[in-house]
Amino acid sequence: MAETNAYPTEAELLQIRSDLASYLPTGKTLTNYMAYALAEVKRALEDQRGVTWPQVFNSTADAYLVGDDGIARNADRIKQAVKAFTAALLFRDYAIDSKDDGKWWAIYQEFWGMGMALVKDSRLDIDTDESGVIDESEEHQIGQAFLVK
Repeated sequence: MAETNAYPTEAELLQIRSDLASYLPTGKTLTNYMAYALAEVKRALEDQRGVTWPQVFNSTADAYLVGDDGIARNADRIKQAVKAFTAALLFRDYAIDSKDDGKWWAIYQEFWGMGMALVKDSRLDIDTDESGVIDESEEHQIGQAFLVK
């Protein structure tokens, strides 16, 4: 299966909130939710930044693209976004299933916002020419433009 290295480990995921597994619906796993979260990350990358998944992840090598300077920005930042979206989706489903959904919906919104901010504003190495290699001009691109006077 491609993209096995796109997910954080379960231990890394539980760093965001240690009790996540206790909110899982019957028959679902944290890996299921990470797969859903990765789909949201891909969608947000394209919608928020105009970046496609092959521009940050090499599916052939099953690894995040690494900058010319050797820093693995993409793995760190995108895995953080996957963690946030995983928690968000889990609490969204828990809120829907729960009779007392106000608290859980607020937690969902908090994690969702965190994931969107990570995708939108993180410095990423983006293979804009889709050559499979990040060169110096493609390194550490930011998601939002800053106006300088």
